[in-house]
Amino acid sequence: MVIDYLLLKNFGKFNDKGITFDEGINIVYGKNEAGKSTIYNFIKGMLFGIEKKRGKAAATDMYTKYEPWENSMYYEGLMQLSTGGCKYIISRKFNKLAKEVKVFNATDNVDVEYSDVTYRELLCGLTEENYSSTLAFTEYENLSLDDLAFTLNNYVANLNTSRTKNVDVKKAISRLNKEKKRILTQIDKLDIEGERNLLTRIEELISETPYREDYEILSSRVVRHRAPKYIWAFMGIAFVIAALVTHNYILFIGALLSLVSFVAVIIPRYEYEENYGEVDNDSRIELLNEKQRIEEQIELKLKAAAEYEKEVKSIELAIKTINDISGNIYSTFGEDLNELSSEYMALFTDGDYNKITVSEDMKIAVYKDNKKVDINMLSYSTIKQIFLAIRIACARLLFNEEKMPIILDEPFAHYDDEKTVKTLMNLGKLNASQIIIFACTDREIKFLRENDISFNLIKL
Repeated sequence: MVIDYLLLKNFGKFNDKGITFDEGINIVYGKNEAGKSTIYNFIKGMLFGIEKKRGKAAATDMYTKYEPWENSMYYEGLMQLSTGGCKYIISRKFNKLAKEVKVFNATDNVDVEYSDVTYRELLCGLTEENYSSTLAFTEYENLSLDDLAFTLNNYVANLNTSRTKNVDVKKAISRLNKEKKRILTQIDKLDIEGERNLLTRIEELISETPYREDYEILSSRVVRHRAPKYIWAFMGIAFVIAALVTHNYILFIGALLSLVSFVAVIIPRYEYEENYGEVDNDSRIELLNEKQRIEEQIELKLKAAAEYEKEVKSIELAIKTINDISGNIYSTFGEDLNELSSEYMALFTDGDYNKITVSEDMKIAVYKDNKKVDINMLSYSTIKQIFLAIRIACARLLFNEEKMPIILDEPFAHYDDEKTVKTLMNLGKLNASQIIIFACTDREIKFLRENDISFNLIKL
């Protein structure tokens, strides 16, 4: 794949700025603030798009940083690249309110229907993750070997699970995690605990509602004896009058017994009502019905939660399986990675360091004249050379025989002249379609000319 042409229609400080690249070495030269970083990030934006972040992060994200200085609604660009024997033109609108990407096959003069899969195939399996961790290198980034390890892990998992490098396992895991989060949210929405608390409260209200079997029995006694109780009352009164008139004490005793019988029937009901209040049978029935409804609802929600939990376990198993498959890159790529890294390091140092080994846990060992050297004793620039060699080796493994562009932003900022010359002279020997170097000094230009190495110069 070769990047042929860029058109920054309205991006950052540039308006209708066109840049043409060649195969081989390209030097983009400009002083500070000339726009080198803008072009470097425009390439990535054209390949993968630019997302605007939310909240406080939006103030310093890439989207905001490179918004056009004028007419920010017109935020777009164009890239032409060659791959698979065809030339393609990618056009993008970056504005968050009108985002758009179009792909046009300029060789066959037809539009290409855009989709994530077809677009990744067009880019030879290139993703934003492996682009940033292998092909694009800036002096100012803090990419670790863990990032390289993940890139290779991702690639191994792709090959083992799908036999193709065009499936992005990282995105697959991300989707699985999002689905797991969605299901857990659904479980939370069931609010089973809330239903249980409500059921407890209903049961408390039922227990507080006056309704007892002894009261019902007592009430029925009162009803059954309503006529007799008043008869006893009248009889008692009659006996009292008769006793007073006749001075017959037997009648007086009969009157007392009649009144006692009346009191024995009526008083307990009043005592019960005084202790427990008025009886509301309708409210109790409503509470009992509500209790039954809630119990049924809880049972249904428990069944739903059980099904959701099965899905969560399935997702967790899928994620674990993918991670297990991609967990050991060394057995698959160990020897090739070490061989290629050593080859590139020997080229960059003119044979001073002829061997690099990267262990299973991505620990580096460096050898000079076949003797192991403590990496902590090496200079910063030598460590950068090692890192560059490993990244390019990773790119070679990822894309196999497909030649890809390598994009370097100020790669020699900490190199002395000798290291810069050695690295520059051997960059052309890499298995790359083109090398694009961004530089703020003319040192690289002078060295290339002095060593009669052809290159394409873009001055800003």
